Amino acid sequence: MKRITKRIISALSVCAMFTASLPISVSAAAENVQPRGSYHVYGDVNNDGIITGSDATLALHAYKVFENLTGSPDLPVEYAVARPSVYFGSIETPVPQAADTNCDGVINNDDATDILHYYTLLNSGSSSLEGYNGNCGKVFFIQ
Repeated sequence: MKRITKRIISALSVCAMFTASLPISVSAAAENVQPRGSYHVYGDVNNDGIITGSDATLALHAYKVFENLTGSPDLPVEYAVARPSVYFGSIETPVPQAADTNCDGVINNDDATDILHYYTLLNSGSSSLEGYNGNCGKVFFIQ
């Protein structure tokens, strides 16, 4: 009887480990994911047509939520795209890809700082963005 119980427990353990290793499918049907084939601007996270300090705050909030959930300060863009309501709260049409201003595939403090730096330069009264070489303000296409 003990031998049979051990075999059953062993088989269940193997099944549990196998099931845990399978990729989890995430349905984005209920989420407000940006449609493919649309143009957006790096830095305009809330998709309102202008880059402001609130866009930097949204990027900062998104990666902090991920850090609190996982311990990692780098929020993969695909996670933010799959579940924007988790990372961007009540924003109606967030564009998570716009928060990744350095195009490294993650949203983190560097991106939030870049958005804030761009916004500061725009509001400094300078007629140009001298010294800024980032992607904020550049148009990109979601395929």
